[in-house]
Amino acid sequence: MPRLPKRINTLIDALAQCLPQFDAAPLRANPPENTKDTEEVTEWLFDHLVEQGLLWHLEWMRYGGDKPDLKPLADVDFSEFDTFWTSAEELARQKAIMPWDLLFLEVMNSLLPSGLQLVDLVEDGNGDESSVLCVTTNAALLEPLEKCLASLNLEMSLHEPLHREEALQTIEMEEEEVSPISDTSLPKAILPNDLLEKIATTATVSLLEAYGEDAILDGNPLRIIALSESFDGSETSFVKILKANLPGIKTGSLLTLNKTSYDVVEIQDSSLGFARLILQPHV
Repeated sequence: MPRLPKRINTLIDALAQCLPQFDAAPLRANPPENTKDTEEVTEWLFDHLVEQGLLWHLEWMRYGGDKPDLKPLADVDFSEFDTFWTSAEELARQKAIMPWDLLFLEVMNSLLPSGLQLVDLVEDGNGDESSVLCVTTNAALLEPLEKCLASLNLEMSLHEPLHREEALQTIEMEEEEVSPISDTSLPKAILPNDLLEKIATTATVSLLEAYGEDAILDGNPLRIIALSESFDGSETSFVKILKANLPGIKTGSLLTLNKTSYDVVEIQDSSLGFARLILQPHV
């Protein structure tokens, strides 16, 4: 077995103290080639943890409420979380709250076995991606791990456990980010926030400019009241989210935003993270 640099050895030791079901042997047997290269070490670490089912890495998106696919959670009963998720999603629609602000990890942490908690990791300067880990609640053991992760420009965020009713009450008290809708009969469309940066449009008005505005899709009125959800760069997520929030939208649809009508020319996904909703002024 190769002699490991102190930086890597300390990191592996810290992981062994904090992550349930962690196997240090594969990491010790296959250290990164350039242990001084932070990006290479981070990639090496993530690859090993994902392979062991101990890290849930989200590319092109921030955490938005899905149950993390982690080995230590295999036997946890999340039925109460499923109930919370449904209520929280409705509150998000009413109050225009972003999904990463809905206390999902806090509620899940209230359901975990004693001594365990879910935390998220965010790379410094990259708020569009996050990862979720299951770690110990022992602060003394976590401190060395946090220092090791900080050296890789990774910040660990803790989430104090909240029971379902406590979390819903906290969300209820959030101030609304948009003005009240006068016509409550209009369906409410929630469009993906991260999606905005990935939209290429030939129209003169962007979806961002349509925020809070009335819209008409194929003759049916609706109001865009929030920018929410997340886009994960997969082949189907963009179309799935778009159609879920604008039911009936398709190539050839007539979409009216800010009193200007547009034809939907193209809706396209890409695994490379480039998604397009192309509109052109309706003649």
